[in-house]
Amino acid sequence: MDPTISATNFFTALQRVDGWESLPPTIAAHRVQGNTDPYHYEQFYADAATVVGTLAGKGVTVCQSGYLVFPLGPGYQMTSNYGPRGFVTEGASLWHAADDLQHYPNPCHDPVFAITDGTVTLLEGYQLSIKSPDGYTVSYLHMYLNEVLVKVGDQVTAGQQVGATGSNGPSTGCHLHLAISVAGNTNPAIAELPRSESIGGPAGFVDPEQFYEAFGLTLCASDSCRRTY
Repeated sequence: MDPTISATNFFTALQRVDGWESLPPTIAAHRVQGNTDPYHYEQFYADAATVVGTLAGKGVTVCQSGYLVFPLGPGYQMTSNYGPRGFVTEGASLWHAADDLQHYPNPCHDPVFAITDGTVTLLEGYQLSIKSPDGYTVSYLHMYLNEVLVKVGDQVTAGQQVGATGSNGPSTGCHLHLAISVAGNTNPAIAELPRSESIGGPAGFVDPEQFYEAFGLTLCASDSCRRTY
């Protein structure tokens, strides 16, 4: 009945769960304590996000209809960042409206996780797009279609594996191209981010790193991510 002792015991046990950082919170909790219903805690996500956002001093505007996770397991590299860039390969854009992530030296067939809840709206060529309940769309590029685990119309949850990294389309090797389109966005915190067209890029995108910062997270943290561009 002591919150401090209970929380300490929980987080101590959580650290022994392999890959807990990329699990949906309700599944991570289930693996610690063995709930009858593994999805019991989903009903509390919105309230938890509000509490965490408020305690972080950023107010509830940082919260969305769900929560945010990272697209790859820990220890990835960022191989290309958001913004203008030189020639990379035939067919690739010279203005990169995304961040490229991979796990070197084995970047292929690496699990890709949905970073937020949403609905699959596009699966075509080498692009998978998932629209958040907050209106913005997250796109995951270069996966091979036979390794994509969802289809158009599916409801996905943050942390759910949706496919695996590949080198489909104009690409220099297996990696994940992560892009955030804010067309239709209703989240006030995301609406405040600089849009790509304001700095010479294609219309409608925001920097994924700034997007994560709006939720109090760091996409390429120095202790777990290495920049190689």
